[in-house]
Amino acid sequence: MNDLNEYITILVLIFIAGSVTSFLRYSICTIVAKRMVARIGIELYSSILDQEIAFFDKNKSGKLISRLGSDTMLLQVVMSQRLPKAVANIVKAIVSTCLIFVISLQLAWSALLPYSEPVF
Repeated sequence: MNDLNEYITILVLIFIAGSVTSFLRYSICTIVAKRMVARIGIELYSSILDQEIAFFDKNKSGKLISRLGSDTMLLQVVMSQRLPKAVANIVKAIVSTCLIFVISLQLAWSALLPYSEPVF
């Protein structure tokens, strides 16, 4: 019974550590994305202000500002949510594949190459 309590305690601690690190990863990525989007937005708006008058005759300023605002928000979503998820999933796939090989080499080859002849 003591062993079971130790294993449960370890699992709960792993769960808590995973939750804390996920929160930190999300927070850091959100802050970095907001700062990056703010920097890009400032550069884009100053670039628009530096344009010649003829540029504004061809392009409507309201449309340009609206487009830049929506594009920077889309960039923020990609940088704060989708990119970290993609990196985490790639790392999980690599670690899972390595663990399969560590646990059982034959099982790993049969899982990764299901239609091939047995290696061993």
